[in-house]
Amino acid sequence: MKNVGLLFVLFFSSLFGYSATVDTVLVHSRCMNKNIKSVIVLPDKYEDNRDYPVLYLLHGYSDNYSTWIKQVPHITELADRYSFIIVMPDGNYDSWYWDSPVDTTSKYETFISSELIKYVDNHYRTIAERDARAITGNSMGGQGALFLAFRHQDIFGLAGSLSGGVDIRPFPSNWGMAEKLGAFSKYPERWNSYTVTNQIFRLTSDKLKIIIDCGTEDFFYGVNMSLHHKLLERNIPHVFIEHPGKHNWQCWRDAIDYQVLFFTNNFRVALSQYNANNSSGSLVKEQKKNAYVKFDDISDSYWDNEFKIVEIKSSLDKNIQKAYFYKSKSNSPQPLIISLHTWSGYYNQKDGLANLCKQKDLNYIHPDFRGANWTKNACCSNFALNDIDDAITYAINNANVDTTKIFVIGVSGGGFATLSTFMKSKHNISKFSAWASISDLVAWYNECKIRNSNYAKNIMDCTSSKEGLNIEIVKQKSPVYWDTPIYKLKKSKLYIYAGVYDGVQGSVPITHSINFYNKVLNDLSISDTSKYISDSEIMKLLQFRKPLGSFGVIANRKICLRKETNNLSITIFEGNHEMLTEYALNELLEE
Repeated sequence: MKNVGLLFVLFFSSLFGYSATVDTVLVHSRCMNKNIKSVIVLPDKYEDNRDYPVLYLLHGYSDNYSTWIKQVPHITELADRYSFIIVMPDGNYDSWYWDSPVDTTSKYETFISSELIKYVDNHYRTIAERDARAITGNSMGGQGALFLAFRHQDIFGLAGSLSGGVDIRPFPSNWGMAEKLGAFSKYPERWNSYTVTNQIFRLTSDKLKIIIDCGTEDFFYGVNMSLHHKLLERNIPHVFIEHPGKHNWQCWRDAIDYQVLFFTNNFRVALSQYNANNSSGSLVKEQKKNAYVKFDDISDSYWDNEFKIVEIKSSLDKNIQKAYFYKSKSNSPQPLIISLHTWSGYYNQKDGLANLCKQKDLNYIHPDFRGANWTKNACCSNFALNDIDDAITYAINNANVDTTKIFVIGVSGGGFATLSTFMKSKHNISKFSAWASISDLVAWYNECKIRNSNYAKNIMDCTSSKEGLNIEIVKQKSPVYWDTPIYKLKKSKLYIYAGVYDGVQGSVPITHSINFYNKVLNDLSISDTSKYISDSEIMKLLQFRKPLGSFGVIANRKICLRKETNNLSITIFEGNHEMLTEYALNELLEE
């Protein structure tokens, strides 16, 4: 994350001289099928052993994700002073933060209230609870903040508005709203239902902490005053601030300070309760958030122009899956590297293998296979695995590929997909390289629940689980429960790697790799018990996290344990939740 948006960080840091960390990230919206920029501000004392409340700050009409940081640079000082994270997403100029019933490509209610929340909670050390999550904004953003908070009180516990357009009906021809809702004269009931003042019926006394600010010379003053009176009529507690001022940044620069103070006073209550509930179990508390996992990072990534975005139609349901594709310039057939994205990733996720493949002039494809693993068609479903096969077919048909040297590789969720591809791919693949892999979603769900990791909810979502975990579907998506295609290991090689500290300092325990390796050996009917990783060896690895003998090194890392049987091998090395990228590629290319 430190390298994300580096020029952005350097520019603003030098210009305004603050110590907070400011990143610009790309968050993929599945519902809109595009990447959306957001500015993330982390307080200067952001640490790995505590969690932070989050303020979502929405911009106004015609502005963008960077407007708040440019117009009000001192908001970074507020993040430092009160120790909270600020997230400023792009609202696409005039989205009004609605799911438009007219423009089906504009679904900013879903993006903000679901996709962005999941991204932030998965990638930063947040208190992922409604009472520690606030939302506010100016003008269009003030309307958006209250609209989203009123409709999603399970997500947001605090909400504010600065000069918000809280009743849109007096302005039927303004600010592009008709393009998102249709003409007011034709769809008056629709305009009624998208008006904040008509969402008050959703509120119950004191569930949502509300603060509203507006200048008395603001053209939205009348509708804000009306909202204030309607809240009073329904006995909804709230803070309403009116003062001299117009609809401009001079007012909002001052007003945001009062709103932040309101939020942080309420954050303190949530933080106190949160700390009380998490006071025991220091190791679990340290590991409870997968705030930033290098090999599950889906933030802004630059791709060289020689990597082309291609669209691949699914042979199952005709759904389009995108991929980054590099075609070797060599006149002779070259190897093909299929690099699989991680658990939370998409085709555009940064990939250290990409430039290495370009440097070596290898054919390379980095496909989407239904995106991040929180929908039922993702997470190594039949659709997802077929997408990987379709991507391989596409690369073979569109590049000069040495079909005896087709290699599949992945780390973390990509390792999970690599093991699954080994089990079910129709292609003749020479080598598979799986790093820090998940193999058993039943076990991982329970492990994530203990550590209070958001991956647990992802597993629930991608398996259509409701009240409890749907074990049948979970096993259908877990390669450790599948029948091993033993014939493949006569021609294909499967390399399994895991860092010995993973599961303590990382998100996937090494037992996932070990159990999958032992399962394949058992399916191969290997009778020599020395080939398996024994219970005693597992216990020693988990207890001591150090080499169990002299096994050498890989990439200057000591090997803690290595086992090999024919074309199957497992290596436990001194490392974390990671792939030793250059080593891994060179091993695939070895004759």
